[in-house]
Amino acid sequence: MPRVLVTAPSNAAVDELARKLISVQRSIKEAGGKIPTFRMVRLGVPKSVHPEVKEYTFDRIVEVMVETDMRKNQMLESLEKDLRTKQSEANQLASAQMAADQGGNSDLAAKLARDVAEKTRQLNKIKAQLKNPQVDPRAQSQMRKTAEEKTIAGADILLSTLSSSTSREVERLLMPGR
Repeated sequence: MPRVLVTAPSNAAVDELARKLISVQRSIKEAGGKIPTFRMVRLGVPKSVHPEVKEYTFDRIVEVMVETDMRKNQMLESLEKDLRTKQSEANQLASAQMAADQGGNSDLAAKLARDVAEKTRQLNKIKAQLKNPQVDPRAQSQMRKTAEEKTIAGADILLSTLSSSTSREVERLLMPGR
């Protein structure tokens, strides 16, 4: 599919075009026909973009890609494995605690209850790490650069005001070697 740069003189006009394209895209998906869907990117200042178009903005698409990459790079597998192991240990401790309670051994049950509480704290810490990954700034910067390049290169339709159409992203895409 060829790449298309669509410009208009104002943000409102660009957003109106974008909303129409979003509607067309939904129709294509609903029809399930032979027409391929398209990827569009709205360039410009995010605060000037209509709320319905925000998810198609360059900044939002890049942000989502960076977040996804950060999660992948953040020793995700290791943390998830640790989470499963600790969850299994917590379950075993809880079972042992219940057996000790039923057996009348209150001292052992109290110790096991403290151990279960500690495992639960560890589980919550791992879950927090999974939700909020930390990546060093250089790696994050590289992820952002890669995401920007993929976003522009993967766009079938670029939407922009006339003034934003001269951004560095558009220049790199439309004038390679500059």
